[in-house]
Amino acid sequence: MMKLWANVETVKAEKYQTVMARHFQRKVEVVWNENEACVYFPTGIGYLTVTDNLLQIRCESETEEKLKIVQSVLESHFHQFTHRENLALEWHTLK
Repeated sequence: MMKLWANVETVKAEKYQTVMARHFQRKVEVVWNENEACVYFPTGIGYLTVTDNLLQIRCESETEEKLKIVQSVLESHFHQFTHRENLALEWHTLK
């Protein structure tokens, strides 16, 4: 399984997790609670985890190609919902 992660510090971490989870829920299965949302895309899984003022975005998939698709979907939607804060994602490989 290939995995990536990015952390973002923002006081709106919980809000962004909720908005993104609800948005994705319209198209794919999402299982979530106040701390973590699991988004089940056809190409892999995305995780949105909140701890205090930190939003961690993780993605995993079986191939690099599919991982890039999940990453791209998560990142584009993240920027769509956070454009007023001008937040950046710096992705790292999870080992």
